[in-house]
Amino acid sequence: MECSFSDVINLAMKCKFSDCTHKREPCCAVRNALENGILTEDRWKSYLKLQRESEFQAEKENRRKTKEIKKSSRKKRKYSSGINSREEEW
Repeated sequence: MECSFSDVINLAMKCKFSDCTHKREPCCAVRNALENGILTEDRWKSYLKLQRESEFQAEKENRRKTKEIKKSSRKKRKYSSGINSREEEW
Protein backbone atom coordinates (compact mmCIF):
# COMPACT_ATOMS: atom_id res chain seq x y z
CA MET A 1 0.00 0.00 0.00
CA GLU A 2 2.90 2.31 0.75
CA CYS A 3 4.24 1.97 -2.79
CA SER A 4 0.90 2.16 -4.56
CA PHE A 5 -0.39 5.15 -2.62
CA SER A 6 2.77 6.97 -1.59
CA ASP A 7 1.25 10.25 -2.81
CA VAL A 8 -1.76 9.87 -0.49
CA ILE A 9 0.43 8.79 2.41
CA ASN A 10 2.72 11.77 1.88
CA LEU A 11 -0.27 14.09 1.88
CA ALA A 12 -1.61 12.53 5.08
CA MET A 13 1.75 13.10 6.77
CA LYS A 14 1.39 16.83 6.05
CA CYS A 15 -1.84 17.13 8.02
CA LYS A 16 -1.72 19.39 11.06
CA PHE A 17 -2.92 16.64 13.40
CA SER A 18 -1.25 13.23 13.55
CA ASP A 19 -4.61 11.53 14.21
CA CYS A 20 -6.38 13.35 11.37
CA THR A 21 -9.33 11.40 9.96
CA HIS A 22 -9.30 13.54 6.79
CA LYS A 23 -12.97 14.37 7.23
CA ARG A 24 -13.52 17.64 9.11
CA GLU A 25 -10.26 18.60 10.80
CA PRO A 26 -8.76 22.01 10.04
CA CYS A 27 -5.52 22.11 8.07
CA CYS A 28 -6.05 18.66 6.57
CA ALA A 29 -3.66 18.26 3.65
CA VAL A 30 -5.74 15.44 2.13
CA ARG A 31 -9.00 17.45 2.14
CA ASN A 32 -7.10 20.42 0.75
CA ALA A 33 -5.64 18.28 -2.06
CA LEU A 34 -9.11 16.91 -2.86
CA GLU A 35 -10.63 20.40 -2.94
CA ASN A 36 -7.84 21.75 -5.18
CA GLY A 37 -7.85 18.80 -7.58
CA ILE A 38 -4.36 17.66 -6.64
CA LEU A 39 -5.85 14.36 -5.45
CA THR A 40 -8.79 12.93 -7.37
CA GLU A 41 -11.86 11.62 -5.59
CA ASP A 42 -11.46 8.27 -7.40
CA ARG A 43 -7.88 7.89 -6.18
CA TRP A 44 -8.93 8.77 -2.62
CA LYS A 45 -11.78 6.24 -2.72
CA SER A 46 -9.40 3.57 -4.04
CA TYR A 47 -7.01 4.31 -1.20
CA LEU A 48 -9.80 4.04 1.39
CA LYS A 49 -11.04 0.79 -0.12
CA LEU A 50 -7.58 -0.78 -0.05
CA GLN A 51 -7.06 0.46 3.50
CA ARG A 52 -10.32 -1.20 4.63
CA GLU A 53 -9.35 -4.44 2.89
CA SER A 54 -5.92 -4.34 4.51
CA GLU A 55 -7.46 -3.78 7.97
CA PHE A 56 -9.89 -6.65 7.39
CA GLN A 57 -7.04 -9.01 6.47
CA ALA A 58 -5.05 -7.93 9.53
CA GLU A 59 -8.06 -8.58 11.79
CA LYS A 60 -8.61 -11.95 10.14
CA GLU A 61 -4.96 -12.89 10.72
CA ASN A 62 -5.17 -11.77 14.36
CA ARG A 63 -8.27 -13.94 14.90
CA ARG A 64 -6.47 -16.91 13.35
CA LYS A 65 -3.41 -16.43 15.56
CA THR A 66 -5.57 -16.04 18.67
CA LYS A 67 -7.40 -19.23 17.80
CA GLU A 68 -4.09 -21.09 17.36
CA ILE A 69 -2.79 -19.81 20.70
CA LYS A 70 -5.95 -20.88 22.50
CA LYS A 71 -5.83 -24.29 20.85
CA SER A 72 -2.17 -24.70 21.79
CA SER A 73 -2.91 -23.67 25.39
CA ARG A 74 -5.69 -26.24 25.67
CA LYS A 75 -3.35 -28.96 24.40
CA LYS A 76 -0.66 -27.94 26.92
CA ARG A 77 -3.15 -27.95 29.80
CA LYS A 78 -4.51 -31.32 28.72
CA TYR A 79 -0.99 -32.75 28.45
CA SER A 80 0.04 -31.23 31.81
CA SER A 81 -3.01 -32.59 33.60
CA GLY A 82 -2.29 -36.03 32.15
CA ILE A 83 1.27 -35.94 33.52
CA ASN A 84 0.08 -34.90 37.00
CA SER A 85 -2.49 -37.69 37.20
CA ARG A 86 0.17 -40.24 36.21
CA GLU A 87 2.52 -38.94 38.90
CA GLU A 88 -0.21 -39.37 41.50
CA GLU A 89 -0.58 -43.01 40.49
CA TRP A 90 3.09 -43.71 41.27
